[in-house]
Amino acid sequence: MRVALVNNLHKETGMGRYAFELYDALKDKCDIEHVFFNYSERTMQRVDGVTEEIIAKSVHVPLIDNKPFFWYRLRNKIPEFDVYHITNQNIAFLARKNTVITCHDIFGYYRNRLNMFEFHGRKSLYSGVNRAAKIIVDSKQGKEDVLYHYKISGDKVVVTPLAVSRRVFRKISIDGLKKDSSQPIILHVGPEAVHKNVASLIRALYELRKAGLNVKLIRVGNKSKEIARIINRYRLESNVEYRNNVNDEELVELYNMADVFVFPSFYEGFGLPVLEAMACGCPVVTSNTPSLLNVAGEAAITVDPKDGDGLTRAIMAVLTDRELRKRLIDSGMARVELFSWDKTAKETLKIYEEVIQAGKRLDG
Repeated sequence: MRVALVNNLHKETGMGRYAFELYDALKDKCDIEHVFFNYSERTMQRVDGVTEEIIAKSVHVPLIDNKPFFWYRLRNKIPEFDVYHITNQNIAFLARKNTVITCHDIFGYYRNRLNMFEFHGRKSLYSGVNRAAKIIVDSKQGKEDVLYHYKISGDKVVVTPLAVSRRVFRKISIDGLKKDSSQPIILHVGPEAVHKNVASLIRALYELRKAGLNVKLIRVGNKSKEIARIINRYRLESNVEYRNNVNDEELVELYNMADVFVFPSFYEGFGLPVLEAMACGCPVVTSNTPSLLNVAGEAAITVDPKDGDGLTRAIMAVLTDRELRKRLIDSGMARVELFSWDKTAKETLKIYEEVIQAGKRLDG
């Protein structure tokens, strides 16, 4: 059985990390190749973590060039395999026979702020979901969302939780890393999309400082215009620090330096940064939405993402209560042990085998 793991995202993104980690966990269990659409170089590559081999190239097309256009141009250059595993829903349209698609979340498909052009564009990219032999989702909430929006058979959708690499995300010494040990650090990782609820975190930062806590926020990711306006409105420019394009070791340092990791999303397909923070010994405050509750369990303080005051109180509690901090750190480290990429890989391999067997029955 030859498997293609088809991916379009770098390791620095959550969905990209899933593809790279899953490949590493599967490469000794089956004959698998990581087929990577590298938009920045306009190439399709075989990537094994050490070397990169170009399968096909495309040229930059002025004015009309974008990622979907690039994907469409190279879609027929994917070599022949027995099973194709498309690692995120954004390239689901690449589906062909014996395709497995991981649908991390479909928030972008039904987000209220999409205009008509964006909605139909997203719908086109996700079109392969209906053609998939199997669909992998990260959580029970993800399965419910897929079944609701696509009206497909429930036995076609399989919940396979993600994991965190303990080789990478771990406790380290922070001696010399933290410039001002007296200033608590709140950390948030990810984009500033609406469903990430960063606006509520900025307001909580304002309330904490108003209450007398000399706290700062470190945001890993780009600054959006909307969040920039909120920061300016509360005059927090000197209290919010942005870090972009951080590598794994830099991210590990930030998790270890932070006094609390806050992840107040309205919606997540899984919520991998929660596990990353826990693995680094950072206490977590997150939302009480279904997916995040499944990830965090009782190892984090969970709050209603619509309750701004509750979010502020939760962060305040972690920053001021030593016993609470220790309990969250200890329970977080134990929680991480329940998730492993080896387990995820074994469950994924079973899905590949089921797809092959189903294909043989159809052909026979």
